[in-house]
Amino acid sequence: MEINIKPNISFQSLKIINSDGLKLFKGFKCRDRNSQLYNVNINKVAELRYEISAKPLNTHTPVSAADIRFNEDSINLDLISTNISKQKQGLGTILNLANIIEMLENKNIKMIKGYSMSTAIPFHAKNGFSTNGIWDGSLCSNIEKIASLKSPKWLAQKAKLLLYRQQELSWEEKTTLGNSIMNDYLKLTIKNKQDLTGEFSNGIDMFLEQKTVIENKDYYNKLFKKYNIDYEI
Repeated sequence: MEINIKPNISFQSLKIINSDGLKLFKGFKCRDRNSQLYNVNINKVAELRYEISAKPLNTHTPVSAADIRFNEDSINLDLISTNISKQKQGLGTILNLANIIEMLENKNIKMIKGYSMSTAIPFHAKNGFSTNGIWDGSLCSNIEKIASLKSPKWLAQKAKLLLYRQQELSWEEKTTLGNSIMNDYLKLTIKNKQDLTGEFSNGIDMFLEQKTVIENKDYYNKLFKKYNIDYEI
């Protein structure tokens, strides 16, 4: 079933252009959490590779940037970086919203995916991403971390049971159950507004599906409004 997407765009601030057969925003203005104005632009680096950057109004130096690659049905997020002096001001979320605009404007793009460093896992989770780790990689070590928690006990017990049964389970079963446990943990900590700084020692692959954005469009529309981005799902 095709998802019906109806973006509401003011072409005075957010124009769509064609490049490499893709629909890309030309640039837009927004505000961070401190109400400082920024210009957000997308620039071509190579075929199907772009940099999305945020610059304070009337300056030429980006303070936050994301490197992305367009694949046949996905956007690969290679890196999001923000100057230390500009962190915790919403610029990472603004760049993530820019990626979401690209995903929604190009109907063949079904997800945004990429590797998240351990320190960025909570950020991506808050922005709707789910883990997609593999058992032989960092997923197992992160499940061991959850198993050692004192609370919530029920989730720690699930992690312990998975570790206990790992010899009898297939690789696919361990990977599926491990990601399920980790995503349950991330959702729970976000709901409880728990600080996860330094919680994980290993990074992991994460993804955000188009259908997840559509199903939670009210949440994302509030973010667009919060940062004064003239876009609505």
